[in-house]
Amino acid sequence: MFKRWWALPTTALILAGCQMAGVAPAPGPVAVPEVDDGEMSPPSVVAAEVEPEPSPAQPTEPEAAKPVELPVPSAADEARDGFLAQLRAGFRLDHDLERKQVRKEVDWLVRNPEYLASKRERGLRYLPYICAEVHKREMPAELCLIPIIESALRPHAFSPQGAVGLWQFMPSTARRFDLTLDWWTDQRRDVALSTAAALDYLAQLHQRFGDWTLALAAYNCGEGRMHRTLRRTPGAKTAFDLRLPRETEYYVARILAYAAVFADPERYGVELPFGPLDSAAPRVAVVETGGQIDLARAAEAIGQDMQYLYNLNPALKRWATPPNGPHQLLVRAEHAGQAQQALASLSNDERMLWARVRIGTNDTLSGIASEYSVAMDTLSRVNGVRGTRIEEGDFLMVPTPFRDWPDYPTPFRTGAGGDAIYVVRSGDSLWKISRRLDLDMNLLMRANELTKRSVLQIGQRLSLPGLGSTRSIEEKQVTQEAIAYRVRRNDSLSTIAARFKVSVAKLVDWNDIDPKAFIHPGQRLVVRPADQPPAGG
Repeated sequence: MFKRWWALPTTALILAGCQMAGVAPAPGPVAVPEVDDGEMSPPSVVAAEVEPEPSPAQPTEPEAAKPVELPVPSAADEARDGFLAQLRAGFRLDHDLERKQVRKEVDWLVRNPEYLASKRERGLRYLPYICAEVHKREMPAELCLIPIIESALRPHAFSPQGAVGLWQFMPSTARRFDLTLDWWTDQRRDVALSTAAALDYLAQLHQRFGDWTLALAAYNCGEGRMHRTLRRTPGAKTAFDLRLPRETEYYVARILAYAAVFADPERYGVELPFGPLDSAAPRVAVVETGGQIDLARAAEAIGQDMQYLYNLNPALKRWATPPNGPHQLLVRAEHAGQAQQALASLSNDERMLWARVRIGTNDTLSGIASEYSVAMDTLSRVNGVRGTRIEEGDFLMVPTPFRDWPDYPTPFRTGAGGDAIYVVRSGDSLWKISRRLDLDMNLLMRANELTKRSVLQIGQRLSLPGLGSTRSIEEKQVTQEAIAYRVRRNDSLSTIAARFKVSVAKLVDWNDIDPKAFIHPGQRLVVRPADQPPAGG
């Protein structure tokens, strides 16, 4: 095993890169808000989504300069409480209120005002920016409501199918629209970049299919399926003229229903929770880091904690910024000047810490990468390794964090049906955890980028793929053991709640799901049974 290492200067080792695509100077800070404190931590990554990184260039020392401010459409400089008026003025689609599916969705919103109320904070944070972007492109304002339905306005939303972010991009679609998905970052979680990509995609779908309801349906069920369905139904003008999956029919109906309620809340007796913004959407600015930087070091330099940086930069997944850029961080606008000056004063040696690791018997490149939480591509490139073969007795230069792992905010995924978190206890192993929670061990390893050689640490947090909960199971262990219940045929939330002697409200709360959401056989739900779980549960 690799036993000895020494911290080394980073002058010749830091990997530099390019500037952030699409970021340019702007007349003022933008109200692209930070991620909700306490519920948005940096996410873990699915190992299958790792991409090779481009070749690095030599870094340069940053100049002390004014912070670059994130661009913003001029419409966003209007009255801060005027985005709802802008939203209503931009509605262009027929909301089709005579259609049964649309009326059903409207009725549900009217009967459940707490649904929108629960999204007040995130709505105030993200909707003004999204609406301004849609307005700038002269697209229908109904598109602004898609993230409410797709992700409940959570940048870290992660679906069981692999869709991520406010707009729920699948990996292939994200790459098609130039969003970076690699070991270090996932730009599907970047509010500004993902919004631009989503609107590009929707514009492309509208151009292809010629109708906005068809574009919305294709966004949900896929453009390939939409194309095949249209070929079987010549003459179809809207999504409602087609035989589409039930989920897609209700998806389109839900967007139209939400738009109808937003357009005239008084008519339906609904009080929209998105009033004056006040300070709910703090303005942010971009500062240059001058190269890859450990987030602990960056936070220390600017006088904030690491959670502050992770909250403002939801695309970050690791303990450091990406080695190939963009070499930038979002900070609150009022902190930007001091932050830029502090970061510019750091030398390369102060930004990243490197270790010289001796390769031991039976060591592998992947094992060392896993041990030090660094991408294999980065490790190979820095050390000039071709392939994966390494020799015992040789040394590898490995980037390492400044602080101990427990000091870094633990990554986790959330979502409209996001992943639960398991906190490792004494005596746990991957096999025991996967058996206890009825999870495939290989899936558990992939979701947490572990191998069979990985040693679990007490207190370590593991993402549990497919368990519909955004709450930490650590809380549930204090009183009762949380279990993963696999949904069976003919199950409903009410029958599951009755089986475990809990309320539907608690079941919905534990799993952070829409109380009217469809559940399907094979889906897993987190349950805290009042008594012992029934056999086979």
